[in-house]
Amino acid sequence: MAWSGTPVAAAGAVPMMDATGTTPVNTAANYRQGLLGAFLAPAPGGPMVWRSGVLPTSLPAGSTVNGDLWVGQTTTASRSVLVAPGNCVIPRSGAAGGPYIATFPATSTVVADPASSTNPRIDLVCVQLVDAALGDSGTQGAALIIVNGTPASSPSPPATPTGAIVLAQLLRPISTDPVVAANITDVRKATGTYGGVRCLLPGDQVTDAGSYIGELTYDAATSTKAGWRYWDGAAWRALFAGILPLIKSANNVNGSTNSTGNSYGVPANSCSVTVTSTSGLALVIFSATLHANTAGDNVRGAIAVTGATSVAALTTEGNQAFIQNSSVNAVMATFATVMAINPGTNTYTLEYRNSSSASNTFGFGNQSVTVLAP
Repeated sequence: MAWSGTPVAAAGAVPMMDATGTTPVNTAANYRQGLLGAFLAPAPGGPMVWRSGVLPTSLPAGSTVNGDLWVGQTTTASRSVLVAPGNCVIPRSGAAGGPYIATFPATSTVVADPASSTNPRIDLVCVQLVDAALGDSGTQGAALIIVNGTPASSPSPPATPTGAIVLAQLLRPISTDPVVAANITDVRKATGTYGGVRCLLPGDQVTDAGSYIGELTYDAATSTKAGWRYWDGAAWRALFAGILPLIKSANNVNGSTNSTGNSYGVPANSCSVTVTSTSGLALVIFSATLHANTAGDNVRGAIAVTGATSVAALTTEGNQAFIQNSSVNAVMATFATVMAINPGTNTYTLEYRNSSSASNTFGFGNQSVTVLAP
């Protein structure tokens, strides 16, 4: 096969063997960037950048915050802290970098240095990734570490080391070695998979930018992060904010009227709702309690549309979109129908008639008209 110009080779293709089909040719970076990178959540400013943080998977009993890599005090407060099991993603830049997944399958105990005798300080509990291929020094691999802050009368957290993510801040009072729960601040941030829901953690901020259009987040702990959200490319939007305003519902009090022969009419206290929409379809749900005042009469209710669209109640009845009752006993009837409409402002009105008599009265009540028109 011929092609135009000079082919541009990819940095890697996984999984891949050599031309003989006997020797694997992929590097660790190929797997990080090509395999893990295809599935993990990207970070803002991509491509080829990934969101760092904890992968939330577990919810402790009675909690509303995922417990992966949660930092807590030991049973009896001590100079050590406990870190729950979990996985986290630590991206590294450069040609040999990419997203690393650090795994801690069991609860870990991490020992802090003694407290200062002169001033309080703030320490950081971190997961740090060291890879000599990136020019790092230290023990190869990922490890839980505690980074000491600088003692001060008003201490600040220290800088986060290269290749690390922060799980918690530890307030270390003067000459007080035991780390108690009240002095542990959970600052974990969440990451996730591409296309999945990122379940936010206490360190995530409502102002943190999204990474791609359609990204979803969920905050189970509080309403401060708006529950379900999606990223529209410029800002976070409440997931249902675009739907709920399009659902309009109206409820009216009971009423009764003389029928107007076999024609539909709008008696006093009839139910209607007005909706402005841009689509050509509307889901209309309407219900009412109907009863005939004369045995044998047939009382019907149907929707009429006015405004940008003109649909007579008789038309909707002809399409079987109506409710009815031929009993003197009150009966609640409900109907749902999808109607073709013109974009714009339309009013949906529940009209009534007595199809059996031009003069007998009938009753109606407990009305409801609900319209979903995007």
